[in-house]
Amino acid sequence: MPDSCAYQISDRSGAPYGPDVTELGAIVARNVRVERARRGWRQEDLAEALGWTRGMVAHLESGRRAMAVNHLPQLCKALDLSLADLFRDAEAEDLTVMRFEARTTEPS
Repeated sequence: MPDSCAYQISDRSGAPYGPDVTELGAIVARNVRVERARRGWRQEDLAEALGWTRGMVAHLESGRRAMAVNHLPQLCKALDLSLADLFRDAEAEDLTVMRFEARTTEPS
């Protein structure tokens, strides 16, 4: 993955969360691309499952489209993945920025 990628994750308003999560967008984009390919899907197939255009999927996978947080559930459902699967290979400290800390105890 090139160092100059401009991926970002943004909130619903489109505002980026900040430079610390830039790599998270690249990781999610890669994981979406890998899972799509693993399934033998074309970008058109994923676009249809999401209700998007093929261009939107291409831009998401390449980093030309900022990934909004509200896209994450759609992607999980379309690809039948957990949120953890979308963030696979992310650094723990990067996940902490977005409050995706690992739980050590069950919620009460």
